[in-house]
Amino acid sequence: MYAPAVEAGVRTRVAPVSESLRPTPIHLELSPPVEREAAGLRAHERRESVDSWRVLLIAFAVSVVLTWPTDFIFFRSTAEVRHAMGVARAICAGSGLAVGLLLPRVAFMRRHGLWFLGLVWLVVCAATSHAMSDLGGPDKLWFNFLDVAVLVPVALSVSLPERVGWTGAFAATLILGYFAPHPVWLQEPYAWSSLVFLLFIATMGVWGGVLLDGLRRRNAFLHRQSLRDAEALAELNRLLNARVDEQTSELRRLTNALDTELEAERVRIARELHDELGQELTALRYKLKVAGIRIAQRPEAAPGELAEMGSLIHRATETVRSIVGELRPKVLDLGLFPAVKLLAHEVQERTGVECRLDLAAAETELAPESAAAAYRVLQESLTNVVRHAAAQGVKVTMREEAGALVVEVADDGAGFQPEHRSSGVGLTGMRERVRHLGGRLEIDSAPGRGTRVRAWLPVRKAEVAP
Repeated sequence: MYAPAVEAGVRTRVAPVSESLRPTPIHLELSPPVEREAAGLRAHERRESVDSWRVLLIAFAVSVVLTWPTDFIFFRSTAEVRHAMGVARAICAGSGLAVGLLLPRVAFMRRHGLWFLGLVWLVVCAATSHAMSDLGGPDKLWFNFLDVAVLVPVALSVSLPERVGWTGAFAATLILGYFAPHPVWLQEPYAWSSLVFLLFIATMGVWGGVLLDGLRRRNAFLHRQSLRDAEALAELNRLLNARVDEQTSELRRLTNALDTELEAERVRIARELHDELGQELTALRYKLKVAGIRIAQRPEAAPGELAEMGSLIHRATETVRSIVGELRPKVLDLGLFPAVKLLAHEVQERTGVECRLDLAAAETELAPESAAAAYRVLQESLTNVVRHAAAQGVKVTMREEAGALVVEVADDGAGFQPEHRSSGVGLTGMRERVRHLGGRLEIDSAPGRGTRVRAWLPVRKAEVAP
C-alpha cells in the first residue's frame, strides 16, 4: 500500500577523507523498509488509537451526563420515552466512565484495551438505538444520529479485518437495537432506504479508515525519513567542515613550509653566487688587471695569461650551469624518459637500492609542465624511499592509461600509515603539483608492506613549432 521510498529509512555511506586533496564524493541512498520498524510503528499507532478512543469515550460519557436534564424539556409529556432515554444514558455513561477510567490502571484491560473499548461501544450502540426506537420510526430525524456510531473505527489504526469486523458489529447492533423492540418500524416507507444508507455509511467508513490509516502511516514514515535526512545532512556538513578545515590547515602548512624553503633556497643561491661565482669573478678581475700589467711589460706572456683567464671563465661558467641545473634539471631537455633513466641510475649507483624500470609509455609526448611534474614526483618518491623506506628495491612504472600518464613508484620498504600525516611537505607538495595540472595522486601503504605512489597526469601533447 505504501511506496518503498516512503517507508524507507535513510542511511548514509560517507567515504573516508582521502589522502589527496581531491574531494571524495559522499553518497546518500535509501535503505529498504525495515519490517521491525514498520511493526513498531503499527504497535505505536494502535496504542495511540486506544488512548484516543478512551479519551473520547470518557468525553462522550460526561456529555451524556451533562445533557441529561434536556430529556425533561424535550420529553416532558412522554414519561415512557424519558424513562427509556434515562436508562440508555445511565448505561452509556456508566460503562463509558468505568472502562475509560479503569483501562490504564488494570493490566489485563490495558493489554486488551481495544476489545474492552469495542465491547463498551457495542453496549452504547445497543442502548442508544433502543432509546431512539422509542422516539419513532426510521423516517424521523433521530434515526440519522445512529449513522455517526459506525464511523468510530475510522479514527482507529487497526488491520482491515478488524476494521471490517468492528464496523459490521456496530452496524448490526444499531439495526437490531432499533428494530428488535419495534419490528413494526420495518413497515415504514423509509425503513429500507435508511438501512441501505446506514450500510453505505459503514462501507465508506471502512474505506475511509483504510485511507486515513495509510495517510497517517505515510506521514509518520515521511517524518522519520525527514529526521534521518536531517541527521545525514548534519553529518555530511560536519564531515565537509572537517575536510575544509583539514585541507585549509594543510595548505597553510604547505604555504608556510614553501615560504621557508623558498627563503632558504634564496639564501643558498645567494651564498653560492657570493662564495663561488663571486670569488671566481673577483679572481678573474684581478687576473685581468695583473695580465694587463704583465703583457705590457712582456708581450710574449700574453698566451699564458689568456689561458689562465680562460680557465677562470670556464670555472665560472660551470658554476652558473650547476646553479641553473639545480633550479631546473637540465636533463629534462633530453626528454622525460631519458631523464628518468638517468635519475634511476644515479640513485642506484649512489645508494645501492635496485631500481627497476618499466617505461611502457616511452613514446608519449608531454607538455613541458607535465613532464616536469612527472619528474618531480619520481624524484621526491625516490628521495623518500632512500631516506625513510629502508628498501632493497624499487620499481618505477610509467604507462598511458585512459588519456593520462600514470607514474607509479613501488618499494619493498618499511611502509607507513598514510592517515598519520607527517610534518614534512614532500607528499603535500607532490599532491599540489599534480592537482595543479588536473591530475590526482594516491598513496597506498601500510607498516611492513612497502609503499606504492601513483600519480595520474593528463597527457597534453607538446606543441610543435611550425
